[in-house]
Amino acid sequence: MIRFGITGRTRRGSFGMEKRAIIAIVLSMLVLIFYQRLFVKQQPQRREEGKEIERIAPKPSAPEVSEKRAGREAYEGVVRKEEERLVAKKVGEEERKTVRDVTVDTRLYSATFSSYGGRLKSWRLHQYKNRVENGPFVRWFQETERKVKGFFGFAGKPPLQGGPEPVELVSTEVLTDLPLAIEVEDEGGNVTLGPMDVDSDSILLGGNVREGTLLFRGSSAGGLEVSKGYRFFDDEYRLDMEVRIKNRGERQREVRVALVWFGMMMESRSRAFSGPVAMVDGKVREIKAKKFKNPKEPLLLSGDIPWFGSSMGEKNVEDKMRKPFFVSLIVPKENQGIDLKIGMKKDEKLMYSRAASPARSIPGGGEAVYSYEIYLGPKVIALLKELNVGAEKVVSYGWFNAIAKILLRFVNLTHKVTKNYGVDIIIISVLLKILFWPLTKKSYTSMKEMQKVQPEMAMLREKYKDDKARLNREMMDLYKRRKVNPLGGCLPMVVQIPIFFALYWALMGSIELRHAPFLLWIKDLSYRDPIYVSPLLMGASMLWQQKMTPTMGDPRQAKMMMFMPIIFTFLFLTFPAGLVIYWLVTNILTIGQQYLINKVRK
Repeated sequence: MIRFGITGRTRRGSFGMEKRAIIAIVLSMLVLIFYQRLFVKQQPQRREEGKEIERIAPKPSAPEVSEKRAGREAYEGVVRKEEERLVAKKVGEEERKTVRDVTVDTRLYSATFSSYGGRLKSWRLHQYKNRVENGPFVRWFQETERKVKGFFGFAGKPPLQGGPEPVELVSTEVLTDLPLAIEVEDEGGNVTLGPMDVDSDSILLGGNVREGTLLFRGSSAGGLEVSKGYRFFDDEYRLDMEVRIKNRGERQREVRVALVWFGMMMESRSRAFSGPVAMVDGKVREIKAKKFKNPKEPLLLSGDIPWFGSSMGEKNVEDKMRKPFFVSLIVPKENQGIDLKIGMKKDEKLMYSRAASPARSIPGGGEAVYSYEIYLGPKVIALLKELNVGAEKVVSYGWFNAIAKILLRFVNLTHKVTKNYGVDIIIISVLLKILFWPLTKKSYTSMKEMQKVQPEMAMLREKYKDDKARLNREMMDLYKRRKVNPLGGCLPMVVQIPIFFALYWALMGSIELRHAPFLLWIKDLSYRDPIYVSPLLMGASMLWQQKMTPTMGDPRQAKMMMFMPIIFTFLFLTFPAGLVIYWLVTNILTIGQQYLINKVRK
């Protein structure tokens, strides 16, 4: 585990052993600073959010804006009215009357397509819910916590009503902003497909029906007939899409076809990325909103683009520190010469990715076919590999990606036997402790030896308090003579920092651990402990461990270091429960190890 031992106090002019104390404290603070800098972003003020909603939405009636009824229902009502106004503005009344929905149901998802351009309106995953259902005590605790915070002036979100719902991967609802839009460009200009005819009202897959197709037909200006077909599979998150452009005229036409994906930027307090993503020339590019200083100037990407899409956050979840667990990927069958334009609509969080194919010449009576493979589902590496375009690279766990993937492979291996990821985390904690046993033992022995030389060090400080250079030389001679290393106690802490952060990101971003239960009230190892029991136990174990750690030097500094368990307890209150369990188990094992070392030495 990452250990912050009790060290001696550094007086002015001393150098030797006290250097260890400075390094230990600095490393402790770096952990806190890195967490804040890397994983936490400041939330915008609620007052500003309120002003933005008021600016873009029609003014609601008095009951709707009352504080007692503010929250989710009021917000959704305002957004719904604004969306209806936008739809009425962008789509003519006659066109809207001809638009209808088509549903597709499989074992893995339920989808809804609109006849307006054959766009995707909804994609809900049956096997993944937006949240877990807590028991009565946890719900009571969370409601009490919210009321207590409200009493002290900390606004809290009201609990979500109803039970868990399937995860929705389509984040837009305005008709003209639905994803999988098709634009046809020729010498007459750029035309976005509007209402189309469709050959079915619904598709139901299952049993002996393993595949289904859906066909939309329409036309663009200038005699071009456009058909847009989908092929669905009952046991896959993948679907095929084919766009056919038929030239009904006599003269040759130069045509370009663009496929557009729209998605909202999800609010998150973490540094986890949610938004447009693409592979360009073998490298994954994550396009963050801050790159668009001017929304009117989209980012243009060209080169070898085997796939593009969006790393997707979740709508309607209580926890905003989650890393996006889902992804939409579009794989053009012919990706050479594609121009990818990624932009943001002005004054909105709506981003789009527009992939335009190279121009093709279609003779009179001829046609051009554009084929795409689409994946809409969880970030499961095995499923993404099946696309054979390097899509699995969209799954990343930060700086320590390689270590995190090794840990996850082992956890998934033991899970085949235990069927409980909490138990798997305990197993890996024990094995890592065994692996680092020699380092921990060496660290503890070094601290004991340093404790023995404290009287001599105190004498040297007193004797050479006015001669810094001489004091440093005498300290180094003392270390050599007594064969002690003042930095020996820091080694296990430094070695385990990469493992700590790798496990952190693995728990935050691994789809396998999302909503994975452990025991009793812990029903999601990727989310914080809802009643804070495990962080408190972790803090108590850290305090116990510090009391067993050899003290070296000034007792006043030892008392100061006793605040570290308190600091870490508050820090771990919002950490994933799985990470807290790892740290707690490691602390308990370390306490047992120190007890055995002390017993052997006696």
